[in-house]
Amino acid sequence: MEKKKILPKLNLSKQEFSFLEKHIYILALIKLKSKNFKKDEFIKLTIEVSEIKETKEKIKEALANLTKNKVFFDDQSTGYLVPIIFAEYTTKNNIPIINIHINPAANDLFFELVNSYTTIGLEVLFSLKSSYSIKMYELINLNRNKGSWIIELDKLRTLLEIKDSYQNFAHFEKRILSYSQKELLDVYNLDISWEVSGSVRKKITELTFSIKKGVRN
Repeated sequence: MEKKKILPKLNLSKQEFSFLEKHIYILALIKLKSKNFKKDEFIKLTIEVSEIKETKEKIKEALANLTKNKVFFDDQSTGYLVPIIFAEYTTKNNIPIINIHINPAANDLFFELVNSYTTIGLEVLFSLKSSYSIKMYELINLNRNKGSWIIELDKLRTLLEIKDSYQNFAHFEKRILSYSQKELLDVYNLDISWEVSGSVRKKITELTFSIKKGVRN
């Protein structure tokens, strides 16, 4: 019996993309999910610029970055991949559009990522206004079958790409966690909560997250 190939895991929350670059990625995933592409074919996607509320110059800059950015995986693989090998801002019938070509070597990873979300879930990602809310939603999606999960605060800060900001937990909780909580509730009717589950010398080191309402990914 042929051994099933185990693919390295790809998720958007670990990638070093700007907010606009991530939005373009999400739109590409929505387009990919709506088409009947096969894994072995060369994938070309078209996005109307009207779907992106940003200037032409910023979109062009984001597209240039997307053709250079390498992605990171959830496993310990030392390899890397540039998933988008071509991206252009052009017009068709006087309508501004974006054309994107997917690296064939990334097809399996794209399909795996697309299949981990419903169309509604991808649309929710696109509707979120905060990059922190997007990352929180992705973390919730990864843990949706657990109901609750524990995460070290330093790891959460790394995943949210906060680095040295909001060192005071009260500020972190108000500006990041509570803001994301409200946006996820408003946009998706998804209510999350958290509580401190670990500390060292009064310094908070660990949080436990819970989902109060069902995740419709």
